Amino acid sequence: MRFVDAHVHLLPGKFMDRMKVWIRKRLGVEIPIKMNAEEVYTALKGKGARFIFNLTHSIEPGHTFELNKWQKTLKEEHADIYTFGAFHPLNEVKDLPGIFEKYRLDGLKLHPGVQRFYPNSNGAIRIYSVLEKINKPLIVHTGHFLDNGYKYTHPKLYKQLIMDFTFPVILAHMCYEYFDYLEKYLDQRSNVYVDCSLVMIKKEIYSEVLRRNVKYYPPTNDFLERYSDKILYGSEIPIVAWDPYSPLKNLSKLEISEKAKNKILFRNAEKFIKHFIKAS
Repeated sequence: MRFVDAHVHLLPGKFMDRMKVWIRKRLGVEIPIKMNAEEVYTALKGKGARFIFNLTHSIEPGHTFELNKWQKTLKEEHADIYTFGAFHPLNEVKDLPGIFEKYRLDGLKLHPGVQRFYPNSNGAIRIYSVLEKINKPLIVHTGHFLDNGYKYTHPKLYKQLIMDFTFPVILAHMCYEYFDYLEKYLDQRSNVYVDCSLVMIKKEIYSEVLRRNVKYYPPTNDFLERYSDKILYGSEIPIVAWDPYSPLKNLSKLEISEKAKNKILFRNAEKFIKHFIKAS
């Protein structure tokens, strides 16, 4: 199957090990996948991946430069990997343009739930202002996070990012459970996109914070068809506790048009690369 995976986490060995420990201790989730970064890359290519968006985010400010050095190495070794690099809100924002240039990053990844910042905070706005100036894309986590619910990631917190800036944005995980907000954001401007990682697994996971089940379900078929120009496929591999290829399988079974499926699987990502990565 031909696809572009727009949500992958290829990490250097020690960071992958630390990430699994961090997820187990902080979130109580065990990550069973044992493959290293090269094995994950090879597996994705074997499944039909044309391109990969590799995402790294800094859990601590000191991780930023080492992770971006890793991203540069990946990019040099694999021409089909596009890198969305690490930055922490406690890093110096004035350094961000130089980080992009030094490590040849294609975009930035932020994770409010992990990095514990509000997407509408002054620190976040300063980061967005730099991205606006240098016109680089952002992938940002949206939706529930296991140990803080929607404290940092409620869709209403992204309003200023969407309404006040024009650089390309991918809202990871489609603001799951809050597709009504998503409709407004996707209608607002042309270069706001979403990836469907975590919403194609069709699971309900209990949230201790919210004291209820969170639905990791896709939106309606009508929604997927209507916004098929704005949705990118993503798997979250290898930081998953389920079959990493279940999103592909579930997407293929949806009762939407083949045209919409092809847009989601690869055409939208290929257009994103052409217009917002290669053109910059």
